[in-house]
Amino acid sequence: MRCNQRFFGQEHFERGTAGRDFCAGLGSLKPTMAQYGFAVRDQLPTLPSGVGGLVQVKYNGMLSIIMWDDKRGGFVAWSPRGRCYYSLSNGKGHPVTDYFNERLAKFKNLAFVGETYVVRNIDGKSYMTEFNKTMSIIKNPQSMQDVSRIKQAVFDYALRGQDGKLVRPSGKYVERFHLLQEFALPVGCDGHVIHLPDYLDVEGNFEGVHAQIQGFWDEFIGERGFEGLVLHSTAGEEYKIKFRDTLDAAIIGFRMVGNGRPMCEKCGVRFDAFWLRKLAREGVVERSEWFDGSGRLLEAGGGGGGWRKGMSACPLCGGSVTNTAGPIFGAKIALMSSDGSLVDVADGAQLSRTSRMLDLLEPLYEGDGYLWVRPEVVIEVSYQQLYVESARPVYRFEGGLYIEAGTRKFVSLRPYKVRLREDKTVNPNDLRLEQVSYFVDRAENIQERWRRGTLQ
Repeated sequence: MRCNQRFFGQEHFERGTAGRDFCAGLGSLKPTMAQYGFAVRDQLPTLPSGVGGLVQVKYNGMLSIIMWDDKRGGFVAWSPRGRCYYSLSNGKGHPVTDYFNERLAKFKNLAFVGETYVVRNIDGKSYMTEFNKTMSIIKNPQSMQDVSRIKQAVFDYALRGQDGKLVRPSGKYVERFHLLQEFALPVGCDGHVIHLPDYLDVEGNFEGVHAQIQGFWDEFIGERGFEGLVLHSTAGEEYKIKFRDTLDAAIIGFRMVGNGRPMCEKCGVRFDAFWLRKLAREGVVERSEWFDGSGRLLEAGGGGGGWRKGMSACPLCGGSVTNTAGPIFGAKIALMSSDGSLVDVADGAQLSRTSRMLDLLEPLYEGDGYLWVRPEVVIEVSYQQLYVESARPVYRFEGGLYIEAGTRKFVSLRPYKVRLREDKTVNPNDLRLEQVSYFVDRAENIQERWRRGTLQ
């Protein structure tokens, strides 16, 4: 467990613990989107026809479940990635849990589902902070000013049973949202620390008020930098609309190159930044003997691969050492089809040698020119040079192995600008193939017009 208690209580539950298992189950409380819609930065796509409902602002933060904790005698904020935040008795308070403790202690049997995020206040209005800075401030604020920027947008609630399991009340989301307003939660990000999302209530159908929703988009996404919009229809469907110049994908492996990575012929230990991190977590080696304070592998070298070199014997067992191909920091990434298969879309999503993502990755085995890792880490990448109609490998992940399940005609791309998405998990909803459908359709239309022009 790692803690930061300079400003408020904080715990991190490691893999395999009951706390981490509980946190992982919170992801099921996220809305399940019926389809993705992607817009260009200044123009909405076609909206769902024939239905109306709610249009809510999508915040660029971390999914958080606020619920009463008997052990601490107050509310805590849980995240699906295994973190817990809470206010301390000595007055060092988390703004979100402080708010609930002071005003909403009567709701001990409820859990409030929302998104913790960070704002910049300009002329009385809240503007979104860049995602990676948002996550840094949430987890490790550097000042009371940082703490004061933390907010919580509550968009749903769940019931907490005596066994601690969370269950959403039955009924349509629109009905639950209107009930939230009866809990005396204010509306709007420009108000209190805790609030309901800014929203439009649309009667009739979304297409009929396209211009009004476009104005809503222009203010919150175009001007203030929020992530997108979520549409909840009165029929019970949910749609997410974001502008797409990035992609959420799972890291599944790293390419092996060269022949300079040492490996012990006797005990099999591989001396690179990936396997040594795993050995340090398992207590086989001392991390301080292999990594500096920033997480960089000491004496790393070998074509940017991040491995030790010049070893004459294994420092663990004394066995002889041979040099082999080693993994580099360019990740293989994949999206997911609806049946849970992983579709490879790119190699080369470049990670920093000191990135904390490396501590979240679990190496599994090496084969077919790659170091394969457990598919648990989601990253957001920008991309360029999108190639359509490429034959891409498809994998099933079963029993700790990636099993090839053929190929499918999809896209390949060149990724860059990698950042961790702690609010995403490896599932078909977060990583769906349709993330690139907007640009694929555009590319196919351009190709078709070119073919027609050529024929004429």
